[in-house]
Amino acid sequence: MSRTRDAILDAALAVAAEHGLDATRMEDVATAAGVTRQLVYYHFRSREQLLGELHARALRALGDRLRAGVDAGRPVEDLPAVMLQAMSENQTLCRLLVTEMWGLLAGPGAAATAAEHVDADVIGPLAHWICQATGAEPGPGTTVLARALFGQVTAVALDPVVRGDDLDPHVLEPTLRRLTRAALTTVPRTTESRTATSRTATSRTAESRTATSRTATSPVLAP
Repeated sequence: MSRTRDAILDAALAVAAEHGLDATRMEDVATAAGVTRQLVYYHFRSREQLLGELHARALRALGDRLRAGVDAGRPVEDLPAVMLQAMSENQTLCRLLVTEMWGLLAGPGAAATAAEHVDADVIGPLAHWICQATGAEPGPGTTVLARALFGQVTAVALDPVVRGDDLDPHVLEPTLRRLTRAALTTVPRTTESRTATSRTATSRTAESRTATSRTATSPVLAP
């Protein structure tokens, strides 16, 4: 994405935050970005496309963070921390999403396009992260879980925004991490993963029994 296009989007976000989405005009965006109205229309054929791209850009940025989590080998329990950090850095857009969602998705087919962006940029990478980190089987089960985890974190994170408060990741992350960890226990795993887990559990049980047996059969030393 070009610097000019990014600058126009940043200006659109600033104008929308100050005046509201409904009152955001291409002329005002051009003035805020320091470019001509014609240049704004060169990059965005309509006001609706410009506002929709604000949402799409945020989703792509979140998707990049999720992919980075996979590449770094981070546990999926880190998902809340990753999402909360991304949302805390985009609280202006989050507030607009909560208060004026209709404005961002007002254009023809905008809602369907937004859903496609969510699937491609967030749900897909998150489902892949779940599979990579847990040995889960790719399929509808992991996709549903990815949607549930995304919705869970989003709903909790947007609550303070609705109330007019700042989003503090450090307050919300511990509880969301525990909920994420619990949800991951429902993931269907591959045969290899189940076998490895079973072997680990069996090994631990055997070690525990051996230790207990040794303790029970050890001679008691007289004082």
